Amino acid sequence: MAEQFIKIFGERNTGTRAITLMLQELPHITTRLPVNRMAPELAALRNRVKDRQYGHWVELYLDAIKDQHEQTLQGIGDWKHTAPVFDQSYVGANAKILFAVRNPYSWLLSLAKRPYHIRGKICTTLEQFVDLPWLTLRRDHLDGVLISPMSLWTEKLRAYSVFLKSSSQPSEWITFEAFIVDPVAILGGALTRLDVSSEGLVASEESTKPGQVPLPKIQEKYLTEEWKNLLSRQTVALINDLTDWDVAAEFGYEKFDPRDFPINLSDDINKRIFGFLQKGSPRKAPKKG
Repeated sequence: MAEQFIKIFGERNTGTRAITLMLQELPHITTRLPVNRMAPELAALRNRVKDRQYGHWVELYLDAIKDQHEQTLQGIGDWKHTAPVFDQSYVGANAKILFAVRNPYSWLLSLAKRPYHIRGKICTTLEQFVDLPWLTLRRDHLDGVLISPMSLWTEKLRAYSVFLKSSSQPSEWITFEAFIVDPVAILGGALTRLDVSSEGLVASEESTKPGQVPLPKIQEKYLTEEWKNLLSRQTVALINDLTDWDVAAEFGYEKFDPRDFPINLSDDINKRIFGFLQKGSPRKAPKKG
């Protein structure tokens, strides 16, 4: 069976790591780029930074170097969290492309809990977080500063929509909500639509991120939609204003009515959302991000 190259895209906290780990277990699939070697002078500069910088500065410098490296690659080499644009590099690599998307309200909650690559202040309420201007990375392929972290979701899904319509390579998408409940069926179905065998596909029972609960617990959370209890009327209204609902509808998402949610959240609920930050800042990007 010929090896198939699958390129995965998805905004932070959409299950891209779990999808990648599942696919990497299949001998007939690769998610690794054919060529991704960093130029020697850039690699030397990266080592120099590690030797001479410390603390949070290391992260900022290494992010910038990673951006420089990825600028030397065509679209096929883009970061998995980018706003991608289809080009002929996907054809040259005979790539099949898979996008992961997530309900905008659920996604905002997940980013608030673990705000990877945040460059601003640490917030203590969702209302503060949604209203916080977001400084992007160069490899996001977006404007340097966005009006809100919610703009990451909107702009990335706009890019996915355009990509799916313009791609001459097989391209599919799955939702985080369906994937987390039945990983094998949902990912396997996407592989079938991409004309790739799903034989041997299995789901991991463990979380892909430290400090999170096992898969069965996460599945229960999404089957019962327990996460909706963490939303206030104001947060829902803010998300509604920042979301392109025409694009959201293309991926099956509908607008919530703010009147269905409480005016205020208790302090305990805000602690549940932001309690992780009290144990240590997640500013540092995930190792495989």
